[in-house]
Amino acid sequence: MHLLTNQKKIYAKVLSSFIFMVVLLLTLKDNWSTAGKVSLNNLTVPGNILAQNKPLKTIIVDNHYPYTFANQQGQPDGFSVDLMKALTQVMGLELEIKIDTWELAMDALETGEIDFLPMMASSKKRDLSFDFSVPHTVAYDAFLQSKMEINLFWTA
Repeated sequence: MHLLTNQKKIYAKVLSSFIFMVVLLLTLKDNWSTAGKVSLNNLTVPGNILAQNKPLKTIIVDNHYPYTFANQQGQPDGFSVDLMKALTQVMGLELEIKIDTWELAMDALETGEIDFLPMMASSKKRDLSFDFSVPHTVAYDAFLQSKMEINLFWTA
């Protein structure tokens, strides 16, 4: 029971960070300059997006398990997709999710064809063109090998 409670707390923290990111993007959406940077002096209220009654658009990349992937029916699925759907449902917004390549997703974000990307790591180069929220996921990569294989490998 304690583990389930902790999982709910973690999910709530992740969801609140994701909500913060999307609300920030919605707030800044209409202020993109030609270079893709946001002018923080002229912020608009996200209500203008609600008034336009347009769906939020995004692109996910297939095979980025467990965050984004196409399920057996070919539909967008994964942790990030669930967060986006929950967020837009709570906000009363429609969501349009396409599945495509990372390159097309980046181009679409730069040109304003989509409103946000659910999964993008921050870098110095990307910081020049995009504004990032507080991360909703922090990943640590590692190489793993079973102890048995290590013993077999090193005993020669």
